[in-house]
Amino acid sequence: MAAVRRSQRARLAAHWHLRAVAWLRRTDIGAAIQHAQRVRECLRGMPVDADVASLGIAVCRELVNQAWRVGTPAAEVRATLDEGCLLADSIGDARASVILSLVYSRTLCGAGDVAGYVELAQENLRAAEAMDDAVLRANAHAFLADALRIAGRVDETIAVAIEADARDPAWVTPDMWLIGI
Repeated sequence: MAAVRRSQRARLAAHWHLRAVAWLRRTDIGAAIQHAQRVRECLRGMPVDADVASLGIAVCRELVNQAWRVGTPAAEVRATLDEGCLLADSIGDARASVILSLVYSRTLCGAGDVAGYVELAQENLRAAEAMDDAVLRANAHAFLADALRIAGRVDETIAVAIEADARDPAWVTPDMWLIGI
């Protein structure tokens, strides 16, 4: 009984720490990352169910997304990406795997691998298109346009922006965007 209560408290704490991450990510990245690490600590050793997997995926996404901003070592970022993708696979969430790959692609750019950023952004757009997910496709277009812009491929950047304007929905709201957070 005591073990069940500890598990319930840890799960609740993980949810609260994840809320703190969302609240702090724009004002104090260091504190947000500390809360993200606390989520991982809370989840450690728990059997993976849909809730635990969703929490783990969200925290991995956050850590990968912030990695290039704070200089997280490449091996640690890759391990976090792999952890998130394993959790996504465990609950059959292919969309979450693409989202993780989208935010990971930006870390390649932050590490100086612009060609890798472009290549992965192109792969992510293909994956988003195969899923027929308008919000995911809009995000993939944004990451690809950013990658091409940074690579100095202006004509291709403009072409991607025009394609995105024609194909992606205007109703995508700021809270649905992955890039820029």
